[in-house]
Amino acid sequence: LQPARCFLRPRNKHNHLLKGFVHCAQCGMAMTPSIGGKRDHDGAPYRYYICVSVLKEGKDSPCRVRAVPALPLESAVIQF
Repeated sequence: LQPARCFLRPRNKHNHLLKGFVHCAQCGMAMTPSIGGKRDHDGAPYRYYICVSVLKEGKDSPCRVRAVPALPLESAVIQF
């Protein structure tokens, strides 16, 4: 018998360090990782944390925070 093949994918493909920990400062909803369509000078996609209320309600969301760039947020937490 041959061992079964494993088809597991990495859960955090874009390395969002704070996935599951970040909440919106204004509305208190969770913030979920996302990547932008544009890429930086190295060709990597821009990463963000987006407020879940914005994802659910779109333009009707009362949240003013909307999205936060991942790199400065993660850097601030790492330095703390």
